[in-house]
Amino acid sequence: MAPAVNRGKIILKNWDERQKQLESSFGEDGGIFQSIRSEKYIYMRSGLARLLIAPSIDEKIYAGIIMAMLKNMRKEFFPHLFIRKIAEWKERFLTIPRLTRYFEREMNENFNKLDDRIRAMGITGLSPYLKDQLDFEREKIALPISSRFEQDSALEIVLHIEKSRYGGYRLDNLHATLHHPAEGECQCMIDGRHGLNINQVIYLLKGGAVSVTVDHSKAEKWLQIDFESMDATGKFPLRELFVEEGFRAPDLLKKVAEELKYPAIDRSEVLEMINNGAQVPFKLESTGMFYLEANPKQKELVFRDEKQRLIPMEVLKKKITAHKAAVNEQYPAIIKLKTKKSLDQSNAP
Repeated sequence: MAPAVNRGKIILKNWDERQKQLESSFGEDGGIFQSIRSEKYIYMRSGLARLLIAPSIDEKIYAGIIMAMLKNMRKEFFPHLFIRKIAEWKERFLTIPRLTRYFEREMNENFNKLDDRIRAMGITGLSPYLKDQLDFEREKIALPISSRFEQDSALEIVLHIEKSRYGGYRLDNLHATLHHPAEGECQCMIDGRHGLNINQVIYLLKGGAVSVTVDHSKAEKWLQIDFESMDATGKFPLRELFVEEGFRAPDLLKKVAEELKYPAIDRSEVLEMINNGAQVPFKLESTGMFYLEANPKQKELVFRDEKQRLIPMEVLKKKITAHKAAVNEQYPAIIKLKTKKSLDQSNAP
């Protein structure tokens, strides 16, 4: 686990970078210099207010440094001793405490929202680590997470968190890597706005297609990794396929169930599994296991056998018809899919 970040150190570093950027853009003009000094004072004052929220021992040292910097700048801004003392009293007892209370409230609200978002993904036990890393000073934060599933496979995820223009943090994207001893390694970058959970990420990396809503509207689109191309970093691109009249999973399920005369296909649990990117397993005693999955790229549902070979519709239809005749039209039930275990507390960094 990475150590907690020293917010005071980052405040000073961020200002140095900001000052260099301003000076390189505007030169050494005297008026600009005074403006930069004023901006520095406001920046340091706000940084001190944030730093005073539960500071560590090391951060208290940096808080003292910033206080000394503010005191020296006040001497420049307020040469008259009496006026300077009034300004100092006002900031010490009014301005900075008010800013600290405001920042603390905003930080707690932002942390709770981000923590809820990560929990909704199926990642638990990350809260203490997350709270240590959210210093609200860095522009970008990377949180690595790993988990093992199906005994021989492992999933690695790096959550990329970025500061928004409003000062809070949000999940920008996640870099997911699936390790499998037989099939090798698969990597993909997934936008955080899609709101996927861990199981859906796993299904994507295993070749499935996941249905998501578009910007909280009623519109839908499918996500599917394009395994036919790879970028320079070794990641497969994630394609977004918007729902059209030619591919609506509920309509296709109904159509396929009627064509095969196999009602078990047109069920709500089948639709849910397909939307989450899973293969839906069925079993006929005469033919063994077969699987149903969505293929939005081709606007169809496809069937595969136990060796993941495609089964033409006509071939499956004949097998189902023969099976019905053999068992007096008794339909086998859908096999319940065992969902992958979500990351538990032991898997948190």
